[in-house]
Amino acid sequence: MLDVFKIVLKLLHPFMPFVTEELWQVLKGKNEGSVMVSEFPKYEKEAKTTKAEKEMQLIMDIITCVRNIRGEMRIPPSRKLSVMVSVPDGNSRKIIESGKNYIINMANAEELSVDVNLKEPKGVATGVVNSAKVFVPLAGIVDISAEKMRLQKELAKAEKDLQQCSKKLANRDFREKASSAIIKKEEEKLNELKERYTALEGALSKLKEIQM
Repeated sequence: MLDVFKIVLKLLHPFMPFVTEELWQVLKGKNEGSVMVSEFPKYEKEAKTTKAEKEMQLIMDIITCVRNIRGEMRIPPSRKLSVMVSVPDGNSRKIIESGKNYIINMANAEELSVDVNLKEPKGVATGVVNSAKVFVPLAGIVDISAEKMRLQKELAKAEKDLQQCSKKLANRDFREKASSAIIKKEEEKLNELKERYTALEGALSKLKEIQM
């Protein structure tokens, strides 16, 4: 199974370089360096790894999901988390448990539990990976009230900046007098502000859904 995982990591590395490299460092032998300089797998009809690829992808997606939650909730990378995963069937549970040590290591988790059709607990941040749900308890880790206030302030500022930028681009005099390079720069700024506003709105919405 370990050898198959290594093959899958090599195949996925061009598309997911950071996560695959970190997993490779956990799995590699004493004489192996970076996955980037490892020998790329050669195609063999007898050695199809589709099933293993899907299993490894699920494990990697769960690691990414926990990391995304950590980033969205501004949880320090050094803070260990408890992670619960709800899966639809026993096969999915078996796959995740086979990669339990990798998830704990790469997501910096203190513990990981996997159950079939686990009911969503209160006070958790939730992520979805295919048909699985990932729960990270936030009690004692995130000050929900303080975080809501911070996000509301940032959202208000982002909205103000967005309105100013939109107004500027809608001004006929500005468009007639400004160079195409400056107009393009303002349009890029507007898109960035829209993305930031959407991200902040989403983060605030998630916090409001959490019942402590």
